[in-house]
Amino acid sequence: MPAIDVCCLSSNEGMLWDKDLRLLFAASGDLRNVVQTVAGLPKEFAQRCEVHINDIEEDVVVRNVILLLTALSFDKNSAAEAMLHLWYSALIPRWVLSSLETKVLPLIKDVCNKTRDKPDHTLLGKTWQLGTCELRVVFTKRQWGRLLHHLQVPFGLDGTKALAVRKTTTSAPTRIDYVDRSWCCQPPLWRVARQKFREDGILLPFGASRADFDTPNPTLFQTADSWPMMDSADPLAGWPIDAPSKMAKPAKNDIYGGLHRHVGGILQEFCERVAALKIYFHATCFNAKDLPDKLHWSPNSRNSFDRIENPYATLITLFLNAVVEVSCEESDQVNIREREIKRALRFLPKSTRACDTCMYSMDHIRFASALDFFKDFKRLFDKYMQQHNLAEIREVVGIVPKAKNTVIDPWPLQLKRNASQEEFEAVMASCWTGCERYMEWQRDGAPKLTG
Repeated sequence: MPAIDVCCLSSNEGMLWDKDLRLLFAASGDLRNVVQTVAGLPKEFAQRCEVHINDIEEDVVVRNVILLLTALSFDKNSAAEAMLHLWYSALIPRWVLSSLETKVLPLIKDVCNKTRDKPDHTLLGKTWQLGTCELRVVFTKRQWGRLLHHLQVPFGLDGTKALAVRKTTTSAPTRIDYVDRSWCCQPPLWRVARQKFREDGILLPFGASRADFDTPNPTLFQTADSWPMMDSADPLAGWPIDAPSKMAKPAKNDIYGGLHRHVGGILQEFCERVAALKIYFHATCFNAKDLPDKLHWSPNSRNSFDRIENPYATLITLFLNAVVEVSCEESDQVNIREREIKRALRFLPKSTRACDTCMYSMDHIRFASALDFFKDFKRLFDKYMQQHNLAEIREVVGIVPKAKNTVIDPWPLQLKRNASQEEFEAVMASCWTGCERYMEWQRDGAPKLTG
């Protein structure tokens, strides 16, 4: 899902909030929501901010720690660019790896050397004070070893070999049909940009030189003979749908160039806030359900968080597939489909209206894909809530849905009723269907806040 600011002070505590903040990302995934949240803190905010970042996937947390150490250790003028390419590019400039080897690698080696005699599953915590910020990492000895491994390019792997290895996944013959179907929903010039990224995996403007990008990204290449990601993995999926096209100027169809500018700008803001604020980052790799028993590993922890404990406390939950599950059970499929078709035809060319003569034509594939955006999402989600008795959550854990979301739009990817043709094309080209639903919850009995 696109990055969100989970704090959103303007709609909650207010832009002039003058108390410390404590935020929990219980199942963070990558760093995009953390980066968006910290970058979004008002310039007036000068209090301490504690950010606990947890995920169950080891490789995800390890990469998050490397990106945080990059932000805290590199010069602020180079940190944002280094973070961007460590995050998204298959090949990186040599200077990025050299800086990692001189600024970050010694920190991890020191921990590994001091703990070499410990059992593999022993939990070991380390805190670094870097400028005005602190970063505490709690890993098992084995996970510290994985962190060290993620900072070293596999033996015998160079840039040319790395690209060849990656292409065995991104250009696999078995995926040709998937790619062709995906291209059907893309504007023609976007297909060119996407194909270039599939081929070189470097997040840069289309015409920018790749000459300096000659070093395999060690945070991605863990072995010399495999690419760890799916061929469909795309950095565009992690940021607002309209961001790349808004930032792609003057070449409006250079969507990866636009994304490069968008993410680079947010990372620059993040690095500037990190350099100016007192931020305490705490990274762990636990199952989220075990966190209540694990938070004591934070020496500064009061075991409470502002998005859980204060009057604006919000639990954010995401339902990715609820609408899809319910829509498959609908009995009146014919009449429902007719309504969806009527709505979809407003955005589709006339040639599409006769596309049912060939179900394998490009027009038919595009038409069938478009129908997903015109379901009655609210009705279907209400039905899902009834089927799964979500109202009973109030009695079980003492929380209730907020009357109005104050952090994130409940349907952030839904095509709006007054959408333009350009907005329709952008949604069609994305990997989303608009059925993705955020619910915000508050404690039962909490003050009714309107933002």
